[in-house]
Amino acid sequence: MNEDQTPVSPDSSLSPILADRPPPHQASPGLPVRESRADLVLILGILSLFMCGPLGLIAWIVANTDLKRIRAGTMSSRKIRLLKVGKALGIVGAILFAATILTITFVVQRNVSSLTEMFTPEPLKAHEFAFAGEWFGNRGTLIRIGFDGKGDFISGHSRVRGGAVSISDDRLSIGILGLSKSWHIDRRPYLEDGTWTIQLDGEVFRRRGDDSIVRMIREGLQDRSA
Repeated sequence: MNEDQTPVSPDSSLSPILADRPPPHQASPGLPVRESRADLVLILGILSLFMCGPLGLIAWIVANTDLKRIRAGTMSSRKIRLLKVGKALGIVGAILFAATILTITFVVQRNVSSLTEMFTPEPLKAHEFAFAGEWFGNRGTLIRIGFDGKGDFISGHSRVRGGAVSISDDRLSIGILGLSKSWHIDRRPYLEDGTWTIQLDGEVFRRRGDDSIVRMIREGLQDRSA
């Protein structure tokens, strides 16, 4: 009754089932695992902090790619901390670069608007029409003010042509591109002996060609009322 019995391994019954399961995901033992580009990412991240913002975006993208490969097991995780540091620097550099571009754009737009206003001054308002004309001062100063808001002045060695005229309650200014002259209005235009007169910084100015000025004032008032 003695029959040869071959010992059966306890796992032999599971071998068909295990054979159908896919092997765990790991790098092939015969192939070397690739090193990450942590050094490159760190260098790009540092450079991005010194006004090389686009390099920060590149560091950000490269770091994300390598981190995905590390999680997938196809890339070495030996320098993962260095990789994360380079990524963080790249993000900061990219954000700083974007903020700088936005700031420069805002400043340029404001300066362009200021230059536009400077070269295209506003016409005189109705209550400022009395300042229009060619004024000669008793100290040799010449001031010309047009209804279009442009003006000239010649005073000693200083002169400006085609500047923007600004009139406030107590000051008159003519300037262009940083060159300007301002006077305190001691007395606004008034008639004296049939001649329009104005006093600026203690100097008395008299206007020439009053008949044509009066006609221009009337025409300007008619155009604004139309």
